[in-house]
Amino acid sequence: KKNFRPDSSIDKQLEQIALKLDVKEVVFQAMALPRDNKSNTELAGQILAFYAGIAEVKNLLDNHVKSAKSDDLAYAKGKEKADAANVKDGENAALAGRPDPLRYAILVQAPTDTDKGAEFGAKIVELGPPYCGDKISSSGKCDGESPSAYAYRTEPGATWTKGDIASQGADSVPTKRIILLLPGGVRDGVIKGGEPTASEVLYAKRMKTIYELVHGKTGPDGKPAGGLLEDGNRLETRLQTEAAKGTQFSFFM
Repeated sequence: KKNFRPDSSIDKQLEQIALKLDVKEVVFQAMALPRDNKSNTELAGQILAFYAGIAEVKNLLDNHVKSAKSDDLAYAKGKEKADAANVKDGENAALAGRPDPLRYAILVQAPTDTDKGAEFGAKIVELGPPYCGDKISSSGKCDGESPSAYAYRTEPGATWTKGDIASQGADSVPTKRIILLLPGGVRDGVIKGGEPTASEVLYAKRMKTIYELVHGKTGPDGKPAGGLLEDGNRLETRLQTEAAKGTQFSFFM
């Protein structure tokens, strides 16, 4: 449900689950099943294979819980950086009201007739307060009107410059226009930093491995199949059938 994102509360639950996973007595009983018929041999093999999978899940969970403790710290640092990269209401209410209120954007520039020395390319800029008419807002809001432009700067602590936002739906973008950054993994990784991003990726990879081992890999129909959960249900049905036949377990070969 969380797309395998780091979550310390889930890690605590997984730690408790790992403590409950052990090899049942039935495994040793399976090793002692009389091998005088094909049915017993198949059943013993199913039991051993299932609990070998259980042992693998336990090992993966133990390793995940150990690694997740440092990953959770890195993820928390990354989240702090991501939150700090968002515009606050008192800085720019119009941007803060967006679903993705990032304070960074792209400034497109190119040589023009009036500025032939300008380099062609784009710069990442920091967005500041809105402009209400020709004046920069001190409250982050434009009462009764929409912002006419946004302040931006290309260096931390530099003086704000007035910048126009590129209009949506335009086939081409005029020079010296600001383009808002869309959400994306690469963009978020740059903001959060290398360690939190790597930790999040490794965390998700471990969780996906455990999930697929238990539930199976997702097939063309969009449903997981072939995992330990399916094997366990099938084995339980088989054991109930065998149990109805009477005692067949023996520690004497």
